[in-house]
Amino acid sequence: ANRLDRLGYRVERIDPPLADALLADLKRISDHWLEIPGHRERQFTLGRFEPSYLKTTPVYVAFDRAGNAVAFLNLVPSYDPALATVDLMRRAPDQVNGLMDYLFAKVFLDLKSRGFRSFSLGMAPLSDRADASEASPDERVVYWVLKRMPFLFRADSLRRFKAKYADSWTPRYAVFQSRLDLPRLALALRRVSEIRSGDVRAPHLSEAA
Repeated sequence: ANRLDRLGYRVERIDPPLADALLADLKRISDHWLEIPGHRERQFTLGRFEPSYLKTTPVYVAFDRAGNAVAFLNLVPSYDPALATVDLMRRAPDQVNGLMDYLFAKVFLDLKSRGFRSFSLGMAPLSDRADASEASPDERVVYWVLKRMPFLFRADSLRRFKAKYADSWTPRYAVFQSRLDLPRLALALRRVSEIRSGDVRAPHLSEAA
């Protein structure tokens, strides 16, 4: 954080309602982020960029030395007043290394000063290790398939990103009746997480972990 401070970067919290000019800057960042290979709009585990929704949430924005917005994240309401929950996390391309780490560090410090005790990064479905002692042979088969077919659901990369900041994980469970349900369960999670072109449904927010 100190290195980016010296380079003239800063992070600012902006509470709702967000100004249209700021939303336009965040949309520019989001559009560039979506151009990065492997990045696309999702739902269920993460929200999507929807101006009418984003306008109503607090955002933390990183600005460069010239005052340009270069990264942002937003917070969503939590059932626990001492728990902050993140939703969108996006940055502009070709930025200085460590930008998102810088943003998160500043966010953590600010939230701590506001009395928050914990921070949720949301879920990472089907990302448990296949060799976990509690995994059944059938579950290991599903993990094996997902690992070799990442276009179905990029669970591992999502967990790796969140693990940079998470010091604990809270299990979430899906109940199934037979082994034949497992592949369908994985595909169902993929379907509810992907947003297809032309989909205009309301965004699904992250669940606090």
